[in-house]
Amino acid sequence: MSPVGDGNRQILGTNLAQTPLASVLITALKQKVTGELTIRHALGEDGLYFQSGVPTGTQVMRAFKPLGRLLLELGWIDMPAMEKSVELMAQGRRQGEALVEIGAIDNDQLERGLRLLQIRNLVEVAKLTKGDLEFEASRPPPAWAAGVPPNALRSLREVLIAPPSAPIVDRLIERIGGERTPVRIPEHLEPSLEHFDLEDDEYAAACRLLELGTLTAFWEHCGLAPVRAHALAAELALTGMLVTYGVAEDTNQLAGKPGSSSRQTAEQARQQLNELMRGTPQAPVARRHRPIEDDRARRRRLVQRAIASSAVGRLSDALAGKGKPAEAAAPAAPQAQPATPTDGRPLNDEERAFEALVLERIALLPTQDLFDRLGVPRSATLQQIKSAFVKAAQLYHPDHLPPKLAHLAVRQREIFSSVKEAYDVLADDTKRREYLASKERRPAARAGGNRDEDAKIAAFRGEALLQKCDYGAAAEAFHAAYQLSQNGDHLASELWCVIADPSRKLEVEETRRKLIDTAARHPEAARPSYYLGVLAKSQGRMDEADQLFRNVLRINPKHMEAGQELRLLELRKKRGGGPKR
Repeated sequence: MSPVGDGNRQILGTNLAQTPLASVLITALKQKVTGELTIRHALGEDGLYFQSGVPTGTQVMRAFKPLGRLLLELGWIDMPAMEKSVELMAQGRRQGEALVEIGAIDNDQLERGLRLLQIRNLVEVAKLTKGDLEFEASRPPPAWAAGVPPNALRSLREVLIAPPSAPIVDRLIERIGGERTPVRIPEHLEPSLEHFDLEDDEYAAACRLLELGTLTAFWEHCGLAPVRAHALAAELALTGMLVTYGVAEDTNQLAGKPGSSSRQTAEQARQQLNELMRGTPQAPVARRHRPIEDDRARRRRLVQRAIASSAVGRLSDALAGKGKPAEAAAPAAPQAQPATPTDGRPLNDEERAFEALVLERIALLPTQDLFDRLGVPRSATLQQIKSAFVKAAQLYHPDHLPPKLAHLAVRQREIFSSVKEAYDVLADDTKRREYLASKERRPAARAGGNRDEDAKIAAFRGEALLQKCDYGAAAEAFHAAYQLSQNGDHLASELWCVIADPSRKLEVEETRRKLIDTAARHPEAARPSYYLGVLAKSQGRMDEADQLFRNVLRINPKHMEAGQELRLLELRKKRGGGPKR
């Protein structure tokens, strides 16, 4: 391959059909390329800027989304702030700077939002299966592209989730011997996980690989959506974090293969990662540490602590003569009835106590607000909220349920979902403020929750899952939002998840008809027409797309994506591409 600095225009490949974007990013990172990659496809041109191998800036035509729209969907800003920023943009301000100026976000949120936007744009490009590539090393990235570079490994991981990346993922897994080869992350390499900018659930999943096992077992029990779990494993394999092991003659002694100690192999892995990341500008990430104790001991400690602070523990203490009798007489929620263990064998004391704890939590759920679910005060800091969630996840995650207590699986999932919902809201400053404001507006005695608020939370969750290409889970979240609100935009988003899902291509036409019906039944909703317009445009029906996007702007004159799509159609007409029926 030609040197990077010689201006070679094909150094990152010639087309997406032969070189998916995941492969492009891997090559760019290994060779530390700097320059501009142009991707020409049926809908226009996209541009990616690289600096020392990191994609530091993007310009996309397909599914363009402004920064403000992304922040609005994430719940970081509200509509009045969005509208004010648009007014300031008309005066020549950048939207992010305008949002900081009016106090809607701070500089840290702006940088994080810009990184998320760049990663989101990379994912959109990664979904393309066709497009010509041209790399020009003589074009340095513009100043705006070098300001807030996203984490290189986070970007790659998100791109590996996109459907066209599946062959790359498979090849990376095969390089370490396949999914049934024993692998692990050596413990002294755990600090290197800080390079990866992992979400909390991804980090928890990666920690499972600190114990020796196969990737098949990891995928089954890691708690991530399958496509995310495969992408994470593939990236760890690429960076040398996963060390393969063979079984020596003494099956109690493991040795790295081939013919070297696991420590030596792990050292090589660490050097490989350091070499890969050397010289690449990185977004700062928080360093996390895994507890030293093993899973069984940690779980036993958590169970004992949870029981001690619960009504079950207080009742046990009272019966044993500890504490005041009045404590046992405190109001308690109705107790759910225990189910029969699946194997018919009697439970030991610890298992019975945990069963009682689960049943108590289920009975209390209808009376708990989000703070109660995590067991934190209204004044809890973000660190306290995260710590409470991690402990609750270790205790109540469905995958952590012992086989003997499988009869509690449904209730365990319900508890974990309620805890996760509480964390998603309380860990986000904007959502937390909105939640507290809604609690002040409604009567304190109301215990059944606020349907509009719950619908909004479900829709935010759907947007986040859709960004990660987890189409099935996103559709479920939007369905839940629609059931709560009967909002046509939520129903349209649920249907769009079906259209965007590559595994459901045969349902596209039927889903399009459902979108048309949704637009007719919900004339106040803009998303049905917008999604129909995007679909018509992708199928070459430009006149139909033009009319649909205009209908979106009639419903919502400030719909940025529809306005952008209309401008692109106008450009196409001027270039002679003319609308097609």
